Amino acid sequence: MRKLQRIELLYFNITSEMYRHLYSLQHLRDISLVGLTVAEMPEDLTGGALPLTKLSIKHCLKEDGESEAARVYRALLCPGLQTLTLDPRTADTVFKYVARNPTLTFPSLLSFNVSPSPEILPNLHSLLAFLRSCPNLSRFVLPANSIPFQGSPSDHGRGFAYHEDAKGCASKIRSIHASADLVRLLLPGRPIGDVEAFLHLESPLPLDESALEPYRCGAVPLKKLSLGAVTWTHNCLEALARLFPDLELLSLRVVGGSLSDWYNDYLGCRIAAFKLLDSFAIVPLDEHDELWEGSETAERERKILAQAEEYGSFITYMCLGQHDIWTKRGDGTWESRFETCE
Repeated sequence: MRKLQRIELLYFNITSEMYRHLYSLQHLRDISLVGLTVAEMPEDLTGGALPLTKLSIKHCLKEDGESEAARVYRALLCPGLQTLTLDPRTADTVFKYVARNPTLTFPSLLSFNVSPSPEILPNLHSLLAFLRSCPNLSRFVLPANSIPFQGSPSDHGRGFAYHEDAKGCASKIRSIHASADLVRLLLPGRPIGDVEAFLHLESPLPLDESALEPYRCGAVPLKKLSLGAVTWTHNCLEALARLFPDLELLSLRVVGGSLSDWYNDYLGCRIAAFKLLDSFAIVPLDEHDELWEGSETAERERKILAQAEEYGSFITYMCLGQHDIWTKRGDGTWESRFETCE
């Protein structure tokens, strides 16, 4: 038992006795907590720290929240923590707690994830305060619907002004999956090569050069780019290939309009314009589009793949809508399976 490395606790009360037991597990590295009530830590343990590298906390706070967050931080957020996953309400409370206690740090934290939720949560100031406490953060995942920043404009080309609080925080981040506003705020000057930007369905991003330009201001070329929601524009793939020639993964969630033009405009040739592209996906967010109807869809997609290869594409994965997902076998042939592409 003392060599236990991982614990998952569901709807459990962490009492003083439980604290003592956890702190006796010297090999413990990973804790997942769901629906817990956290008691005050015994005074003789307050100077210690669990040897955790991975922690997940979901639905463990009461309505008053703040005192519980302090307990969670003191008890479990350890100096050696590398991966942290929180539900949105817990994240909000921890962000605010860190903002009020600026000396607190997560020096070893490399990956921070907030689980998806429709809850309305933290403001930009507390979020950036938390990011400043994570000097070595490399991966940041915060679904857009978790934090609807107040006052964010709908102007995709510029976003909100570069916030003073953002300067210097999370300077080592390499991967960000968050709202488009937050992506554009944190991208400048940082070595971010992996971006997933969430946009509102009511104001999708037009796929033209002026709207895409803000996604080029990172310190390194983008290797992975996922955008949603977007609207298809003429020659948008050519624009994407010019602006992001190093892309290995491109995923577009498209709103509005008919998608059938893609098959008539040499889609395979346009895919081949991305010389390094390995994975390509287009997901229609509309409930209905004639592109995905009919028994000829799979055959048309085979022709697109053949055309892409003819023009020199090295793609090994393609998904067009909610139809077949195509993967390339080791022998060079293509295999399809029906699966929702999201």
